[in-house]
Amino acid sequence: MTLAFWAATLLLLAGALLFVLPPLWRAPTPALPGPSALALHREQLAQLDGELAQGALTAAQHAAAVEELQGRVIEEVGEPDAAAAATPRVHPLAALLVVALVLPVGALALYALLGRPAALEAGRQSAAAAGTAPHAMSREQMEGMVEQLAARLQQSPQDADGWHMLARSYVAVERLPEAAQAYDRAAALAPTNPTVLADYADTLAMVNGRSLEGRPTELVQAALAADPRHAKALSLAGTAAFNRGDFAAAVAFWQRLQAVLPAQSQQAGAVAASIAQAQAAAGKVQ
Repeated sequence: MTLAFWAATLLLLAGALLFVLPPLWRAPTPALPGPSALALHREQLAQLDGELAQGALTAAQHAAAVEELQGRVIEEVGEPDAAAAATPRVHPLAALLVVALVLPVGALALYALLGRPAALEAGRQSAAAAGTAPHAMSREQMEGMVEQLAARLQQSPQDADGWHMLARSYVAVERLPEAAQAYDRAAALAPTNPTVLADYADTLAMVNGRSLEGRPTELVQAALAADPRHAKALSLAGTAAFNRGDFAAAVAFWQRLQAVLPAQSQQAGAVAASIAQAQAAAGKVQ
């Protein structure tokens, strides 16, 4: 029985090698460069912002999705592109020999592991006892990847998308002064990007004790000049007006915001409550 098993195993391995090895003899074709991680980040981030504005995502869901996206993209861009370009190509013959040796050995080793369920169960119990999660990211890991992105941007300081992503990453790890500095760089490179301007205003307000007066209000006005229907800029403009006691202006901004949100969304309901609050405050003043 054992002899038959090993004979069948060797036949299966030989069949697998017949599928794997012939393509390695062919001349390698140069890999086409894929889209940059930052470009993909920009597209996915715009999609998340759009879903937030439309009410498809709550603010908490949007923040969680953005943080997950940033962690994934920062990990992807952490290594310089030059490293991949400098990687030497493996000669087809060398690759052939490696696969011919590694595939059988790896398959047998995998069988040795999977053939012992007790070993796998022991590994799962050890991980559970240690309280580890395979995809969990510690704050230290996140901080390390943020620093890698910051170092990378020192080599490409004209990358507006990179500075925007770095700023949002700093906000995610609660490093607001550094976030404001990164937003300043992003805004200087993209002075008509309403999302950059509105995010900068929001972060600068948090740095200044949640006050939108002064520079944050100027940034909000610039964002609305670039896009009069920008949801976050309209929200911040209404909040700034309400805080300075200009309740009529607050109502006007929030009504404009209400017009760009889906009528039945959670955000629209919150805006309606803010409008009612501002109208009530205006009535008291009169």
